[in-house]
Amino acid sequence: MKRLIKKILREHDEDDIIKSRVGELSRKFFIVAKIIADRWDDNKFEFWTADSDLWDRRQELNKILKLVSWDPNNDEANELFWITYDNKEGLRDGTIKSYLDLKERPLLSYSIRCMEYESEYNVYDYDVLVDAYDKDDAYNIVRYDDDGQYHWWEWESAGKSTIPNGFFNKDTYESEMGDFEINGEPELVGVEDDTSRKGNLKEHIKASPEENDIISELEGLVENWSGCEEGMRVACKYKNQVQEIIDNYKNKGLYEHTDNFTSHSDEPQIGEPIVNTNPGCKHYKSEGFIEDISDLPDDKGTTITYRVTNNGDTYKEGDTLTKTMDQLSPLVNEQYRGKGGSGYPIVVTETYAHLMELFKNRLGDEKIRDLVNTDIWNLHETEQYTKLFNINDRHQTKQIIQFMVDKGLPEKYKEFVGENLPTIQQYTFTRTYEQNETAIYESYVTIEDTNYTSALCNVEENWWEYDPEDEQIETVDTDYMGNEEWERVERDGKIVWEARERRPNSNDDTYNPNNTTCQY
Repeated sequence: MKRLIKKILREHDEDDIIKSRVGELSRKFFIVAKIIADRWDDNKFEFWTADSDLWDRRQELNKILKLVSWDPNNDEANELFWITYDNKEGLRDGTIKSYLDLKERPLLSYSIRCMEYESEYNVYDYDVLVDAYDKDDAYNIVRYDDDGQYHWWEWESAGKSTIPNGFFNKDTYESEMGDFEINGEPELVGVEDDTSRKGNLKEHIKASPEENDIISELEGLVENWSGCEEGMRVACKYKNQVQEIIDNYKNKGLYEHTDNFTSHSDEPQIGEPIVNTNPGCKHYKSEGFIEDISDLPDDKGTTITYRVTNNGDTYKEGDTLTKTMDQLSPLVNEQYRGKGGSGYPIVVTETYAHLMELFKNRLGDEKIRDLVNTDIWNLHETEQYTKLFNINDRHQTKQIIQFMVDKGLPEKYKEFVGENLPTIQQYTFTRTYEQNETAIYESYVTIEDTNYTSALCNVEENWWEYDPEDEQIETVDTDYMGNEEWERVERDGKIVWEARERRPNSNDDTYNPNNTTCQY
């Protein structure tokens, strides 16, 4: 336990560094506020308090902030503006001499009534209960339902309560945003009570799980410190010192890993590749695919469950781990330099699995086998289904179809969530052909003579003996002779077949164009 206390004390000693940094920022804050108050007149201040985009106001502030190399976030910029606005007279006449003299208005909470319109395309998957004397009768009762008793809203709760293991699921595949309106004036609902928050200068960053474990152990030590209750003065002294350390440590800013899901605009998706980027976690550097995303109770955060795809000292391939979202990062950031980067694999998600099942049910196996041999510009029959899932990339559609065929066209595809779709490959084809051309050429010779007539007559009689220079002007007629022959096939820049093999037995007959029959 002494080791834990010493670790906390070493961290506690860094308070002097943090205080020094806060002092530097507070001086910078005061200097910038004074410059703004001196340079802006009252009309400019009033303009930026009126109806305007706060982002535009921040850009206007940045014209001055760049003088001190300060690029504030939105909260800091808003606080800076209003502190300067409320104290501009004192800043101008010199009665406000330091950051501590600035008067700060409280941060308020407002309730605003909004209205937004959205159209959705939903797919419902649910069980219904049917009474019938025969299986075919049961099927036809539902199929030819004229009374509307088998619509989804009738079975959202009834199906689960009346059918053993009853199932109900709703998926939204396409939505279209409509108008947005503010319906009413903002109403004040609360005031933030935080007197230590002047200038928003301190970094309030969450502790890592390892640091939280240390705090928890120390708190447990204090809670079970029985010696103090027995009147032992030294024990009470140590207990009070440890409690003081805990209180100070909890109030101090701590640093966390910043390259995680909570610092990205993209939300995690089922099937997405991820990596554990929390050095304080025993499963640090474990990689895998997301299988489940769940919200913790009371809005305490989000957890991600992923299946591990690599091996380490404390984890192995196939393990299932659950972590809070702040401990995980998209694997593409580490391995593929961002989504869409070169080599980035497209992973089968639940959305893709639903689309594959829709293809299977609506198009059938024979049509899908035809489509896998159809070029991407002629996949028209798939568009009515892909648009429901907001998929507009024909290459992606072809990858999904190829995946289905490669897997043997099974009935269900959810078991493939997390696997990679086939990659898009680049093919280059070369072939030769023959043709005759009728072309117009311009040719010229240079003659040295004293007389134009003799020079002209000389070249007219002996033109070709002078070996004239030729230059093609245009082709006036072409007679295509045919005799086409495949010459070479390349895949992703590598030769996989050629008519005249440079190396014996280097050809892959899979890519021999002469062995492939095309259907048009």
